[in-house]
Amino acid sequence: MDEFKKELIENKVMDSNNVLLKKTEELNIKKIEFSNEILKEHSIQIAENFVKYMVEKGSNRIEIANGDNEPIVNKRRSFISEKDFQNLFEELGTNLSKKAIYRCKIDNEKYIESSIEKINNYISNFDLKQIVEVAESKGDYDETGNFNLEKDSGDKEIEISKIKVAPKSDFEIANYIMYHTMLPRLAILKIISGLEKEKREALNIQDVLEDITEILLENLKEMKSEKVFEYEVIDGYETEREKIFEVDKINEEDLNNKRRLFKAKKDSASLNEYYKLDSDGEKEFAEKLENDENVLLFTKLKKGGFVIDTPYGNYSPDWAIIYKNSSENNENNVGIYFIVETKADKEEKDLTSVEKSKIKCGKLHFEAVSKNIKFNWVKSYDDFKRKFEIK
Repeated sequence: MDEFKKELIENKVMDSNNVLLKKTEELNIKKIEFSNEILKEHSIQIAENFVKYMVEKGSNRIEIANGDNEPIVNKRRSFISEKDFQNLFEELGTNLSKKAIYRCKIDNEKYIESSIEKINNYISNFDLKQIVEVAESKGDYDETGNFNLEKDSGDKEIEISKIKVAPKSDFEIANYIMYHTMLPRLAILKIISGLEKEKREALNIQDVLEDITEILLENLKEMKSEKVFEYEVIDGYETEREKIFEVDKINEEDLNNKRRLFKAKKDSASLNEYYKLDSDGEKEFAEKLENDENVLLFTKLKKGGFVIDTPYGNYSPDWAIIYKNSSENNENNVGIYFIVETKADKEEKDLTSVEKSKIKCGKLHFEAVSKNIKFNWVKSYDDFKRKFEIK
C-alpha cells in the first residue's frame, strides 16, 4: 500500500493527505506508468476501478489500507438503542430518507440568447492559430517480418486554422450537443443559427465543439440554479437509511492522522465511534458538538449517502444534529433537528456561486421535506448557535 500511495503522489494524483489534486472526472489514471512491478502488472484493473470507486464514494479523499491487517472496528454507539434516542434517530432517518427534486422555470429565449453570446465571445478568444507539430514518417518490414517506423527528421509546423477539416452539418452538431447535454434539438439549432458566420465554421473543429458543449451545460446549470423556486417530495422513493448512516472504514493511517479523525468519548452524543474529517474546522466543530450538553445526538453525514438534487449535481451537507428543545410545554418534540454545512472561517462574500446555489437548494429541500428540520451553513460553532438561534 505504501508503494501505491507513493506512486500516486509522484504522479500528482493526490497529496500526502490522500486528497485528490484533480476532480474525479478529470483524472486519467490510465496514463500513469507505474514503476512497481506488481502495480504495473495490474495497471489495467487499477485504471478501470479507480475512478469508478471515487465517483461512488462521493469524496475527493482516497482510502488506502493494508488488506493484510485487521480493520479497526467502527460502529454505531450502544446508547442509540435506548427508547428515547431510538425515537429521535428514527425520525431523523425518516426525514433524511425522503427524496425530493427541484423545480425551476427558465426563460428559453433568454437561455438561447445568452448561449449565443457566450459562444461568440469564447470563439473570438479561442486561439485558432495554435501551432501543432506534424511529423512525416516512413517505414518498412525487416527480415524478421516486423514493421519498423522511421521518423523523418523533417518535422513541420502548421497552424490549426490552416488544417482542413470536414465540415459538419447543423444537424450533426446539434445531435452531438444533444447527446451530451440532453438539450432539445430545436433550441440547439436556434443557437447554431444565431452564431456569427466565422464562429459557426469553428464548430467544425472537434476541440471547439467539445468546449462549447461544456459552455452550454454550464450556462444551463447557472440559469437553473438562479430559477430554482421549490422542491417536491417524490412519494414512494426513499434513500436506504443504512446508506445515509453508513460508518466510515477506519485504518491505521487514519488513526495516526489525529487531525483528520474524530473519536467519540465514552459519554459522547456521537452516533458512531469514529468519523473521518476533511479539515481542522470540522474537527473543532465535532469536538464542540460533543462538549455541548444540549446536543442530544449528532452524526457526520456520509458523502454520497445522503444527497440533495441540485442543478450542479448531488450535494451532501456535513452534519445532522438533534438539539435539546428549550421550549416549555412541548412534550411531543424533545429535539430540534438541524442539518449543517460547515465552511470553516469563511464569510458569505467568500462563498462561490456554486456553493451559494447548493446552500439555497438545501434550504428549499428541507422546507419541502419537514417543518421540523432547519438547514443552514456555518463558519464556526458560535456561528451555528447564532444562526439557529439556540443557547
